[in-house]
Amino acid sequence: METTDSSSNSVSIKQLFAAGNLNAIDLFIKANKLTGEDLKDCLSLVSDKLYEINSKSPTLLSSLLKVEWIEFEDDVITAYQNHLKLYIKLNPLVFNQCLKMLISYFSSTKLNSERSKRVVNSTIQLLFETFNTDEQTLNKLLTVQFPYMTRTVDKQVGYSKNCLQLIPYLPKKQSTILSLLIEKICAIEVKIGKSQNRLDDEIETQFSMEVSNTTSGDTNNNLIEVIDGVLFAILEYIKDYLNDDSNNLILLNCRKLYSAFQSMLINNILHRCNTIYIHFLWLYLCHFHRNLAELFVDSLLAVIQNDSQSTVLRVAAASFLGSYLVRANYLHIQLIKDALTISCNWLHQYLDTIQGNDILEPVNHLTFYSVCQCFSCDLNTA
Repeated sequence: METTDSSSNSVSIKQLFAAGNLNAIDLFIKANKLTGEDLKDCLSLVSDKLYEINSKSPTLLSSLLKVEWIEFEDDVITAYQNHLKLYIKLNPLVFNQCLKMLISYFSSTKLNSERSKRVVNSTIQLLFETFNTDEQTLNKLLTVQFPYMTRTVDKQVGYSKNCLQLIPYLPKKQSTILSLLIEKICAIEVKIGKSQNRLDDEIETQFSMEVSNTTSGDTNNNLIEVIDGVLFAILEYIKDYLNDDSNNLILLNCRKLYSAFQSMLINNILHRCNTIYIHFLWLYLCHFHRNLAELFVDSLLAVIQNDSQSTVLRVAAASFLGSYLVRANYLHIQLIKDALTISCNWLHQYLDTIQGNDILEPVNHLTFYSVCQCFSCDLNTA
């Protein structure tokens, strides 16, 4: 529906409310671009009859959720935030609807100023502080509205940055938001891998080096740009979170963030053996303090040596360990020696448990051969 500026309309919100025609008010809101004064008057009048309007004309309240309001003056912003609180208090079922409206700004071009970002984030914070809600509510809405696999790189990266900027307002949701973004990176990596495999199969089947696949190539390039953009945004967040304004390391934040990342690693990341880019997050995080590097290496070795863990997790842990020891040029040499010594001792102990020539069947000993590969890769690099 095409909208017009309400300032050019001879009928005002106050007149329509005086007439008591709720449907006409609803149509007026949909057809006109409300001014700040119009919206403030409307919210004031709605608050006086909120129960009646919710019963007789719920579409009017839904229309108010679609009004462009984040660029208005502070008094209008406050009035709108108070309206959301009253609306949810009256009808708790609309909490998700209100939150969805706010999150929708993350992927739009309307968040074009620091003030508008603060308005949206502070409103989300206000709703979570006012109404108790479970951990999954925000996760579900952020996941559903993520502009996943769109061709617009800027939209996906912009959405990710806006999610990260929400964390200072909802610090308890840090792990939820980081997990969402890391999951998206992993999913995109899988998509790129499948696309590349299809291309390889086509080339092999057709016996031609002139296979036209520019669409797949362009799509993969876009996806790689998305991964780069989201990764860079997370790296920037890590740096800002771990350092104060004077660039001094905040040890408490180091412990908190490492704990969150470690939980993600065990619960969500290690079972994805085909991740590549995700390794760089731990590589970057652990360079801030020697203790973080030691904890990370110890945790990977613990997974590898734990017989109760699944083979998938143990193989992935070996892959992570090899990748980390090779790339982390900030590691103390003694830490590397200790990690390789522990790995070598575990390999010998494992061999002692094998009878006959069964070790020659790699499929039965995937963890063993993964550690061998990690060990040989690190030695070759050294």
